[in-house]
Amino acid sequence: MFGLHDLHQQIIAIVLVVMLSMDVVNPVKAVCTIVGVDPSVVGWLHILLLLGLLYNNASDVLYFCIRVFLTSITSIFFKSIEIVGKDNIPLDGPVIFTGNHSNQFVDGLIVLMNCYRKVGFIIAEKSMHRPVIGSLAKAVGCIPFTRPQDEVIQGKGTVLMDDAAPPGSFVLVGQDTHFTTQLSAGDQ
Repeated sequence: MFGLHDLHQQIIAIVLVVMLSMDVVNPVKAVCTIVGVDPSVVGWLHILLLLGLLYNNASDVLYFCIRVFLTSITSIFFKSIEIVGKDNIPLDGPVIFTGNHSNQFVDGLIVLMNCYRKVGFIIAEKSMHRPVIGSLAKAVGCIPFTRPQDEVIQGKGTVLMDDAAPPGSFVLVGQDTHFTTQLSAGDQ
């Protein structure tokens, strides 16, 4: 996707370099000479067009830059990654990838590096508040998700097994607990 692996792309790239390096076949300079306009005016106009294009597509440009950055960082730690069935990923339409969570961040990086399409992720909301991870997650358009374990609060008091319970039964008894004031009906 990012290289010049196709013969047509290689030929086009070489022709463009030749045309831009020789004033005689440079189309911009040839047209400017005929019309009588300074080529730098055309250059500045196209710089403004490029800036407008980058501004209008800032999220895609940022996604691409982050993808290139994370791919180079990840390639330092992983010599090679074997992807099986990569050609089965459709280039458009909805797709759901699921990871085995060897590491929640590495799974996402591997998918980001190896998928030819823009990928969105669901990420734990708790991770969105981390300094570096949160910024990168927001930049690539991750969707925060509140997990039940992130909503757990520390209760007051102690819960013990009741020694006076009949043999074979398990009865929990609270000491100095305030569960009835900390929780209300319907809390999850």
